Order: sequence, then C-alpha cells, then structure tokens
Amino acid sequence: MNLFLKDTPALCYGRSDNQVKFSSQYWSEEMLRKNKLAHSDGSGNYGENLWWGRRGTDPISAFNASVVNWYREIENWNFTAAVKVNKYKDALHFTQVVWVGTTQVNCGYAYSPQKGGFVTCQYFKKGNYATVSARLKNVKPLKEKPQPVTQDLVSPTETVIS
Repeated sequence: MNLFLKDTPALCYGRSDNQVKFSSQYWSEEMLRKNKLAHSDGSGNYGENLWWGRRGTDPISAFNASVVNWYREIENWNFTAAVKVNKYKDALHFTQVVWVGTTQVNCGYAYSPQKGGFVTCQYFKKGNYATVSARLKNVKPLKEKPQPVTQDLVSPTETVIS
C-alpha cells in the first residue's frame, strides 16, 4: 500500500537482531490467552499496531483485514500540515504503516473460535514521532488521489487500538 505515497519504500519482513527484539507472535498469543487487546511493554525497540476481529479465522485474512483497517485512517490525515484532520479519529495506525524511517515489520497472529483473531504488527524503526518536522519527513504526500479502500473486510464488531 505504500505505493500510493511518494518516496515511500516497501517494508521487509523483520527479524530480531541486536537493534530490535520482535515479539509479535508471542504477544498475539498473550492477547488471545487474556482475551484482551493491550500493547506489549515495547521493550523490543519497535512501534506497534494491534487488531482484533471475528473474521480473522486464518492468518492471511486477519493480516489483510488489519492492514486495510489501519490504512483506512488515511482519510483522517492532513498531509500538508502533518496532523490528524479530526482529533477524535485516529490516524496513527496509518502513519506507522507508511512511516518512511520504518524498514521492517514483523507480525504475529493467534485465533480461537471463541475469542476471534488477534494480530500484532511491530515496526522497526518505530514511527509516529511527535514533532511536525518528523511527520512531514516520514509521511509522504500522495502520488495521486487514490481510490478509497472499499473492500469491507472488517465487521462492525471489530476493534482497532493504537
């Protein structure tokens, strides 16, 4: 999806090393065990997006639904001012997905029929710095006006938190 934005490279799949310690699979399993969306302690030096849904019965559909849901937040991002359009709507999942300084993503998935599917995606280097200059540098403008994401993969009972 980064292909819609100028000068935004695709992410490669991340592996733990001396700079970052990913725990996305472990954390998805922990959320399933606790039946609760909550961020990990972040000690691995990464940014993190979380998703839960009933339609995430397999990893591919869960990963697809989570990224489409996070990317839909593009509608709440002002590229010129590098701020959210509406303070009551989130855009930080979107900005983490497209953050130029992020080069790796590592995602985990856990599912049970009773609890649904949990996705954890961890990003290195983490994005969403508070300064406007960092956001302008790392969230590039659109190449052209993209078509809205219309694929309805996420049901109204699904929740996303940052």
